[in-house]
This record gives sequence, structure tokens and C-alpha cells, in this order.
Amino acid sequence: MDTREFVEYTAILSIARTLFICVVLAGGSMVFSKDANELVLAPIERMNAKVQRIQKDPLQAMKLGDEEYRIELKKRQKEARRSKTFIERAKIWKRQGGQSEPLETVVLEKTIIKIGSLLALGFGEAGAEIIGSNMKGGDAGQANVMVPGKRVDAIFGFCAVRDFTTATEILQDKVMVFMNAIGEIVHGLVEE
Repeated sequence: MDTREFVEYTAILSIARTLFICVVLAGGSMVFSKDANELVLAPIERMNAKVQRIQKDPLQAMKLGDEEYRIELKKRQKEARRSKTFIERAKIWKRQGGQSEPLETVVLEKTIIKIGSLLALGFGEAGAEIIGSNMKGGDAGQANVMVPGKRVDAIFGFCAVRDFTTATEILQDKVMVFMNAIGEIVHGLVEE
């Protein structure tokens, strides 16, 4: 009995199966690496770039925070202009890939900016130099609080808002927006 044709056919099927498995594994690894790049590596690289910007100039955190706020505000305005029917919301949800909550990397990125903004706001320009020099230091997690100081000339001012309690009662939760607007005007005039 001659089984040569059967053996050849079986060998061809085995080769085809091996090639098919190789293609499926290669495709799967490409899809996995694409997802890993988009969901893990790219956000980490963005966070690293932001930390390096804050390291060079800690006051950059305020600018980064403002940029993020403007981008998010524009997004919200676009969403508000769109129709809010059930079908429209379903389309938007589907377009976003079914994600209703932000990814952890996005939350971490915003947290880094907020922490940097709070540090810059709390310590000001003089403290920004200290923070920057500590971030540039080689010791991870170590803060050198004994950075030598510098003598600076400064003018201190005091500004009081008249009838603040009345403004607080009228504006309620919008009082901080009001105070920030006043602070922005005063700081802008002082910087000039």
C-alpha cells in the first residue's frame, strides 16, 4: 500500500498550520505591543516629559495646569454643544471606546501637574529654585533643605477686599473665582 500522497498531503497541512499559527502569533504580538505603547508607554513618556519640564522650572507647573484646564474646558464646551439625546450619547461613548472613566495614567498625569502647581504656588519664585535644585539632585526621594540662600530685594504688599463677607454671601461657591480674578489683576499689575 502506497501512502506517499497521504503523507505529502499531511505534511502540507502541517506546514500550513504552522504558518497560520505564526501569522496569528505575530498579529497578536503586534496588537498587544500597540496597546502597550498607547496605554502604558506613551502616557509614561508624557508624564516623564512633564516632570522634566517642572524640574527645569517648577513654575512651569502652573502653565501646564493652565494648558490642561483650557484643553479640558474646550472639550466640555464641544460636548455641551452636541445634542444630548440617548443615541448621541451612545455614539460618543462608542467613539471613546466604551470608556466612561479616565485611565489611571491620565489621573496620574493630572495629579503630577496639580502637585507641581501647588508647590509652585506655595513656595513662589524663591521656593521654585530650591525645589528645582532638589529635583536635579541625584538622591531619589531625598530633599536637601539646607540649600544656601540668596539675598533678594523684595516689596511686600497687602490687599484687602472690602465687604468680603457680603461678597461671600452673595457669590457663595463662586467667591473663589472672584478672588482669583482679583488676584490675577493685582499680580498682573505688580509684574508690569
